Amino acid sequence: MPQAPAVARRPVAAPKPAARATPPASRAAKEEDREENSNTQGGVMTVTATISKEAGGDRAKFAGKSATATYDFGANLDEAVEKFTENVVFGVFIDQAVIRLQALLRRAIEDELTQKEIDEKVAAWQMTVGGRERKSAAEKVNDLLGKMTDEQRKALLASLRGGK
Repeated sequence: MPQAPAVARRPVAAPKPAARATPPASRAAKEEDREENSNTQGGVMTVTATISKEAGGDRAKFAGKSATATYDFGANLDEAVEKFTENVVFGVFIDQAVIRLQALLRRAIEDELTQKEIDEKVAAWQMTVGGRERKSAAEKVNDLLGKMTDEQRKALLASLRGGK
């Protein structure tokens, strides 16, 4: 009988973090909804969520509508743990870490990396405050050029040179 794929699961008891850091105000985005967060004072944050104007199905009637709330998440890790418990704070961290690692894996698929290259990339991966590893403008252009035919590349380069 084939084995089911491994699924990331939140641990029952969270290990004690080695160091405590102050989490930044963050900006998160979903494909269908836009969420904005702004740190106003300490851990008090104003959070806004907007239903996409392109929302369909049952959500179409709410397209473009927003809701905003202010909530105290705690000014630092100690306050967040005090407010929500260590298990909850660690669980949210694991949830976000899995999402970020999945994004890294999706980019590896798109870059057509081998399993060995993926393993090396994951071994070197470190989460950062800003979220995902970003490609430079040159890397993005290279990726796009690599997907074009020779004729498309020549036409693009000619148009960039002013038609020469």
